[in-house]
Amino acid sequence: MAELSAEEKAQKKAEKAARAAEFAKNNPNIGKTAKPKLTKAERRAKQEAQRAAKVGEGGGKGGGDKSEADKDKKGRQEGNQPQRQQTTRQQTTTRTASQSNSSNPTPSRRKDSNASSLPPPPPPSSTSLNLFDHLPPYRPPPPLSSLKSSLPSQLPRPIIDLGRKYSSLSIDGANDRAVAMLTAFKSVVQSFTCPPNKELRFHLVAVLKTCFQHLTECRPHSISMGNAFNFLKSHILKLNPDLSSDDAKQEVTEGIDRFIQERIRFASSVIARVGVDKINDDDVILTFSYSASVLAVLLLARENATPFRVILVDPRVGDGGACNLMAKSLLTRGVPVTYVGMEGVSYVMRDVSVVMLGAEGVMSNGSVFARVGTLGVAQAAKAYRKPTLVCCEGYKFTNKVQLDSITHNELGSVEGMGGGGEDKLNLLYDLTPSELVGGVVTETGLLPGSSVAVLLREME
Repeated sequence: MAELSAEEKAQKKAEKAARAAEFAKNNPNIGKTAKPKLTKAERRAKQEAQRAAKVGEGGGKGGGDKSEADKDKKGRQEGNQPQRQQTTRQQTTTRTASQSNSSNPTPSRRKDSNASSLPPPPPPSSTSLNLFDHLPPYRPPPPLSSLKSSLPSQLPRPIIDLGRKYSSLSIDGANDRAVAMLTAFKSVVQSFTCPPNKELRFHLVAVLKTCFQHLTECRPHSISMGNAFNFLKSHILKLNPDLSSDDAKQEVTEGIDRFIQERIRFASSVIARVGVDKINDDDVILTFSYSASVLAVLLLARENATPFRVILVDPRVGDGGACNLMAKSLLTRGVPVTYVGMEGVSYVMRDVSVVMLGAEGVMSNGSVFARVGTLGVAQAAKAYRKPTLVCCEGYKFTNKVQLDSITHNELGSVEGMGGGGEDKLNLLYDLTPSELVGGVVTETGLLPGSSVAVLLREME
């Protein structure tokens, strides 16, 4: 499009002005307002009068239509609204700051007032740690006279005597406790008489459950005891119901004897033959407290005329003299023994060739449940890169999984423990993870911790 010339622009502008004049002539009322023009002084006087009237009325609402002055006032207020908002905001900030300075105390006074309003700290607890409250507390064995009056009359005497031995720790160790329980159950089965109109299998299992519950109340049962009792129950329930009472009892007692002979004693001898291959000439074997399986390995190595010496670590607390029994058993066979406490493990570990430990049980994830202190020995061996072997019979394996030593444990007597505080706790066992164990020596051979679950499935 070509650009318009100056004459054409002027002509268009004149035409536009003519049309606007003609439109204004035809519509004279458009664009005119009815409000009169007031001077600045008149508007101010009218505003002062309106303000005075509002104050006189007490802030009441005014009626009627708004005047033109009110409209003008509204327009002027809208124009000055940003400035008024800024002024109001500044006044509010100043007022808030002055109020806070006058009402708030000094920092030191405010700190004292907050401290006085807080509740006082609770006094130190004199009970055991809350973390272990779910564990059954240790109870010393009661006198025999009071024990007889509190027990049910149908409880066999061998079970009562065994419960006292458990609670007094005169019978300790996983194998010894399991063998003692099965031997007591064997005497119960031999003297058992089935009442009329009762099936022998189910009634005998009920009687043995009562006996097992009493033993557990005297002292929490070990993994070995639980597995042995489960075997006995399944063996009884598999009996032929057509058998006579004498034949059934004889089969049960023979099953108990086979379990003790094959799963415990024969398994220990096989473990000894497997473990002795890991002991070389002039080796230094470190072991912890008492373990029947480890003792069998060391005695067999001595019979084979293998020169070696043993470092025996004493847990000192909760051992019940078992470590002394281990040392005497080795010394009487001519095995040199060095006796150290837990505080000397790191010092003697540099001279160790192999670490051999016992176990109360092995979890399906390969963790080892053993006497408290076993974890510390295994950690020291790991730090010095020493091989660690755990000697454990297969009947001590369990399908359970445990990740710490708190979920399931046993509390012992705090008598003889050092320290002046009232909060004393004597845990009897700890859990060693499979990462700290080089292998588990069983009657089936030397297995890694990851193969425990496979062995459990095969045993079932």
